[in-house]
Amino acid sequence: MERISLLPPEIKQNLLEREKKNRIQLLIALFLILIAVLNVFFLVNNYLLGENLDALRQERELVELEAAALAEYGELHLAVRASEQLLTAVMGTVPQWSAFFRQISQALPVTAWFSNLTVTYS
Repeated sequence: MERISLLPPEIKQNLLEREKKNRIQLLIALFLILIAVLNVFFLVNNYLLGENLDALRQERELVELEAAALAEYGELHLAVRASEQLLTAVMGTVPQWSAFFRQISQALPVTAWFSNLTVTYS
């Protein structure tokens, strides 16, 4: 069944324009609400990040104090490291005697005996 409007065209046009204005106002109101919600979200997020930043700064200060207390051990470690490098340069590489004797024992027959073994390393 068809709808028949008995309203004059001017009133009908006014109703259509008013409905269009209402839609536009609703869209604007929704947009403003969205902006307000985003603004609150970003304010809360900024506040929480600020608190996290303060906690990290305090933790950093504590770590720096601990590092300052342990600075002498760092210097001692560097001195030991330098001594180890000097010792390695002077001595060279020490042979792995256990691997050497293991290879000899695997190569010799079971009935062979050592009565005397001389090894020199220079």
